[in-house]
Parts: sequence; structure tokens; C-alpha cells
Amino acid sequence: MRLDDLFLWYLGDPATPLPVGALKLVAAGKGGSLRYGQTWLERGFALSEDLPLVDVEHLPPGRLAADAQRAAGAVDDARPDRGEAAADVAEVIAVVDGWQAHFAEAGVTSRDIESLADRIDDEALRGQRAAFDPAVFQAAPTRRKRGSPFGSG
Repeated sequence: MRLDDLFLWYLGDPATPLPVGALKLVAAGKGGSLRYGQTWLERGFALSEDLPLVDVEHLPPGRLAADAQRAAGAVDDARPDRGEAAADVAEVIAVVDGWQAHFAEAGVTSRDIESLADRIDDEALRGQRAAFDPAVFQAAPTRRKRGSPFGSG
């Protein structure tokens, strides 16, 4: 499984979640597709009019312009906006940054915490978390103006 594969679950009854299908990044990571899983095809329902219950990869419509729909049908409606996503990422970072204190409070020895840190929390990961800026993440991505492939003019 690649890291850009996600799975969509139906939580009509949170005690018994049902797998709906697989979400994949498409268009160089700018959009998302949905393919219903076999169980959902047999027992589920179409999530929206533009996501009929058929065994195909449902792609976002049209080109992915800055203001265009980024995922197929109801999947686009369900994804968080950039502000919500930034808040979610910041919350996860806060939890991850506090893992060592949590483990210490739970009685894990400092030697074991150091050993774990060497394996699961290297400098690159700490740097990614420290560099995350919610304000920058929330800003609309800037599009570079393409120059002519034939030179200036």
C-alpha cells in the first residue's frame, strides 16, 4: 500500500463502521478519487448522484483549477477546508510533541523513552513538526505563471 491511499468508512452506527471504499490522490496530489469497495457495492448505496454505485474509479470533474472541486462528489463536500485541516494538523503535532512526557507519566523509563525516540522521532520528523505554520498552510497556494516554452515574448 502506498502512503497516498486512504479508506473511507461509513459511520451510520459508530459501533460497527462499514468500509465504503478507497480514496487515492490523483492529479499530482491535487485531487482525490473514490473507488467503492466490493462490500459497499453489494450492500451500500450511492453517496451522491455523481457517485453512482458502480465499480469504477470516480475522479474529480474537469481540470483542477484553484477554485475547482478537488474530489469526486460527496467526498469533496466532506473534506475539511484549509483552516480546519491546519487546526487538525496543529492538534496532532501537539499530541505527538508530548509523547515523551505522556510515556514518562505512564511509568516508562527514561532509558526506554530515549531508545524509542532514536527509532521513531528522528531529527527530520521533529524539524517537520517545528516548521509547520498553520497560517502559511491556510493561505491559498500561489500559482506560478508559466513562461513561454519558446523563450521571452
